[in-house]
Amino acid sequence: MENTEVEPSGSLPFAKRRRIVDRVALARYRADNPVCEVVGCWREACPTPHHIRNVSLGGDDVPSNLLSLCWSHHVGSEGWHPLGAHRWFERFGDRLTHKARMKVLRVLGAAECC
Repeated sequence: MENTEVEPSGSLPFAKRRRIVDRVALARYRADNPVCEVVGCWREACPTPHHIRNVSLGGDDVPSNLLSLCWSHHVGSEGWHPLGAHRWFERFGDRLTHKARMKVLRVLGAAECC
């Protein structure tokens, strides 16, 4: 697989960072983390890993910015996207694997999470 540049939609009056999708890194992370990283869940992770720091805010396709989450913990009613980072972390942060918890705290900062 190759990296793919994604053009922003529409015309912007200011310069915007061009997103480079690292399909190899995303596939490798998914292969290394096939189940949800919420301890006790064990459901299959979504095909695309979750970005802790949003892509739109400069989050990259690197393991230190990725989490494997099942559909429910990613986009379902109890998911990161509907709840937002702070509320989701309050609810599930203590159930993340130690490694995943440390990544979230490092990327978002302890003040933003807790």
